[in-house]
Amino acid sequence: MADIIRILVKQHAIDHVHDLPGWAGTKDIALYDRARTAGFDVMVTNDSKQMKRPMEVQAIAALEESSGQRLISLNGIDPTRGVRIQVLDPASLRPPHWPDINADLTAS
Repeated sequence: MADIIRILVKQHAIDHVHDLPGWAGTKDIALYDRARTAGFDVMVTNDSKQMKRPMEVQAIAALEESSGQRLISLNGIDPTRGVRIQVLDPASLRPPHWPDINADLTAS
């Protein structure tokens, strides 16, 4: 998968978890925190079920608490963009299990 992304996104550095010393075998929840700490800007996964597991959704949500976070699903390789990908702004349309950051702000 990383090789395909490297071909499609040549203007960015692409790292695969297996290519990073000491990262292979890191479980997803710990991996998200580790990537955030290391300063990664984008995480790409082929595990479409992650958004159905509450603990993983919380770990993904913690990656970036700004208005710039987007969840993008690649639905297939199709020349028409509207069919090929889905872009979701979790701040305006929260997926299941996604924390309500606005509720946290009003509770303070």
